[in-house]
Amino acid sequence: MKKFFTVEVKPTVSAATQHLGAFASGDVVFDWTAFEIPKTTAKLVNLTVLVRPQGNSGPTTNSDPYHFLFADNNTVSLGTPHANPDHRPGNDFLGNVQVNANSYTGDTHNSTAVGMAMMGGTADDETVGGPIVMTPNVDVVGTTKGFGTLYVGGIVRDASLDFSSILVVNDADIASAAHTTIVTGGSSMDNREHFLAGDVIHAQDDAVVGTLASVAESAITLTSELGTSVLTNGDTLYNIHPIRLKLGFEI
Repeated sequence: MKKFFTVEVKPTVSAATQHLGAFASGDVVFDWTAFEIPKTTAKLVNLTVLVRPQGNSGPTTNSDPYHFLFADNNTVSLGTPHANPDHRPGNDFLGNVQVNANSYTGDTHNSTAVGMAMMGGTADDETVGGPIVMTPNVDVVGTTKGFGTLYVGGIVRDASLDFSSILVVNDADIASAAHTTIVTGGSSMDNREHFLAGDVIHAQDDAVVGTLASVAESAITLTSELGTSVLTNGDTLYNIHPIRLKLGFEI
């Protein structure tokens, strides 16, 4: 009998990296990100990617094509995010899956682009990867008992991916008083088009703001109080997990 399970992976794209603006085609978006599966060989049969939009009013959808690479070790970095990959040989690659530009839903989902890999088919006249049979690494320190570790990295394949934002702190005493609720600004900005409860927010200099408890049109509320001198008025705010992968496996 076939058995299936799913894993959600939330790669980190630092606020400072997002603040750099549009990625170039072939840039690393995120380096190796660990995730766990049961300690058995499994077949990746589905990959769905959820991508948040650019931080502007509207907003502008980020429905870009990707290569998602899989490996059983992270000893050889893919390279610095927002730059082309380092050219280093590696023996740990397990395969890659492509998400193509026409694999996304329409523009009705501007706040979250929803794309899927065409596992084993073709799209945009390109042959795409998968399914991939993978055996996790059981020797990674800290892995949960009964599980093994795999790694995924992301490379964008066009020059339109852009997480840069105009969503800023609009709170004159933000640096001098502790806050749980932060008033925000930005031309015609609506926080609800960009943020959700549970998002982890950093400023453009990678200062840690906190986790969102709730989101209103022109304010965000944190799960814990933000101390003084963390932010200054006018700082730009970013969700550091703008990409989520939902991986479906068969064993």
